[in-house]
Amino acid sequence: MVEVDSTHRSKSGSTALEHMEEEFRALEEPRRPWGLWVGGAILVAAAGAAYYFLADRSPRPTRALAATGAIIEISAPRGGRLAQAPPGFAWESISGRHDYRFVLTAEGQATPLVDRAVRNTSIELKPEELALLTSGRSYAWTVTARQADRRVFATGQGRFQLR
Repeated sequence: MVEVDSTHRSKSGSTALEHMEEEFRALEEPRRPWGLWVGGAILVAAAGAAYYFLADRSPRPTRALAATGAIIEISAPRGGRLAQAPPGFAWESISGRHDYRFVLTAEGQATPLVDRAVRNTSIELKPEELALLTSGRSYAWTVTARQADRRVFATGQGRFQLR
């Protein structure tokens, strides 16, 4: 067993025993880790700002649900900002369909630029249809898989913008 000389005083004027008691009291006091909270908040804010400014915001091809829930995956164009008008469009094959209906519209316009029924999983625009696509505008296209009675059972959508 070690004895502590409680009469010896340090430079601060406290004895060794008093100093040890002060240390124990300091350990028992609850600590408030404000630095951790502030550091964590700064880290979260920086990550959010980086995501906001660096995230790719180009439009992605979307998958639209038909009334039955079947989805057509869009192949081309994949969306985003395009340097020139796409000459063709493509999508996945849906089994059991009679044909596909392809509709291309300028966003904000009610009248379609192209509205055709096709049996293949792609369509090439005619020169006069291609001429309707102008730079600086956004476009949306929809393809629906139809049964022989023209009922829709699958749908897919895509968007793009011409620079």
